[in-house]
Amino acid sequence: MRYYQWADPMKRQNSDHENTITLRVWDAPVRTFHWLLVMLVFAAWLSTETGLSGMLYHLWIGHCILALVIFRILWGFGGGFYARFSQFVRHPREIRAAARDLIRGQMHDSIGHNPLGGAMVMVLLILLLLQTLSGLCADNGFGNVGPVHDLLPSAMGEALTEWHEINFNLLLIAIALHIAAIIFYHIRGERLVVPMISGKKHLPAERFRGVPQNTNTPWRRAMAMAMVAIALSFATRLLY
Repeated sequence: MRYYQWADPMKRQNSDHENTITLRVWDAPVRTFHWLLVMLVFAAWLSTETGLSGMLYHLWIGHCILALVIFRILWGFGGGFYARFSQFVRHPREIRAAARDLIRGQMHDSIGHNPLGGAMVMVLLILLLLQTLSGLCADNGFGNVGPVHDLLPSAMGEALTEWHEINFNLLLIAIALHIAAIIFYHIRGERLVVPMISGKKHLPAERFRGVPQNTNTPWRRAMAMAMVAIALSFATRLLY
């Protein structure tokens, strides 16, 4: 079952006056992944702006980002309840319906990601995966060569190097849209940043009482550590 509901605009405006409940939504691994990814993507961009010295770090940052993306993909199948793909990957019809209603001024009351938010998560994950994998095959022409580049035919290496640059621009557009959506929802009264820090959301009690919450049990922490280890070993092994 997916936990989101259509919110009537008038109810949305009056939501601050309703009885609310506090739900644990985002587990610690998801929150850690999110903020580490923010810092690493910024560091990756910064490393390209600081000349050849920065490119030395760029490769290692790329491997760290790849490890995070692999971890998030694995966590999407075995992680916390609202972190699973089954909870936020929606049919295109639902995404189109959500977009139409948003244009009309209607909003989703959502515990985890609403259909549009879930679509953006998948777009970002795909673009980040393409960016890191193409980076492993890229050659910037100044001596910074990805570890897989020399294993590929010359034409393929050149094509993937070009795609690495194109995909980065697509990634910037997606990030800009993501930030714009956060600002838009903030203006409309839904805070998205604070729950990604605290892990908790405050929602109308009459519509969301009794829904599942995430729990931080030891086995979930152990699973998170195991997945991080697998992701890191896969990413760093490509260096050799």
